[in-house]
Amino acid sequence: MPRKDTGFTLAELNERYKDKPTSKAVYEVDGQRYAVTSHFVGEKDLDKVLYELAFKRAFQKTEKN
Repeated sequence: MPRKDTGFTLAELNERYKDKPTSKAVYEVDGQRYAVTSHFVGEKDLDKVLYELAFKRAFQKTEKN
């Protein structure tokens, strides 16, 4: 069944991005462990993403002080 956000099935997405770099991490939320694989496909504006991350980090630091 195609995903609503992409219009592709999970198998189609896996095939499409199989050669792209990935990273894997395990997160624990409320005692439940989740394995997450991130696929880097180059579809985001890196300048915008880095700006947003820096802004959020700076804002969080001002809230703590």
